[in-house]
Amino acid sequence: MTLLTLLTLSANAQDKEPYDHHVSLTTSPLQLILPIFEVTAEFRLADRIGLGAIGGIGASGGIPVGTFGPTFRFYPVGSFDHGMQVGADLQLVAAATEFDGVIYSAAGVSGGPFVGYKIAARFGLTFEGQLGVGGSFVSGGGQTSVGPIPILNLNLGWSF
Repeated sequence: MTLLTLLTLSANAQDKEPYDHHVSLTTSPLQLILPIFEVTAEFRLADRIGLGAIGGIGASGGIPVGTFGPTFRFYPVGSFDHGMQVGADLQLVAAATEFDGVIYSAAGVSGGPFVGYKIAARFGLTFEGQLGVGGSFVSGGGQTSVGPIPILNLNLGWSF
């Protein structure tokens, strides 16, 4: 049996009895390729509404990077523990490095809407995926970059 099958079987039991998860903590294993360690903490405000924060720290191309911002999720189908998500992320991004005694820095904003799905097993293991199209604005070193960006999140974690 695959992990997704186990999570789905566990989540199907939810239809008979609601879970009592109020917080989901997930991380993005794909971000570790950069390597940036990113964590999302989502808090259940109601059965179909979650509000959270995303934070990350690491390096991209050898340059130290930090991100932080809010995320909002509405569950039109299902609930906080197992359902379709419609939401949005907004992240502040900052990077800085030193080269030949000169400090270079950049800052920006990225984010946008997404749709996705979340499965939290009764015992807590949680998987979620989101897909969307957002935008970014980055400024640094006398340059400005504005443009569309894909939103692809595949997160794994735990719900309490």
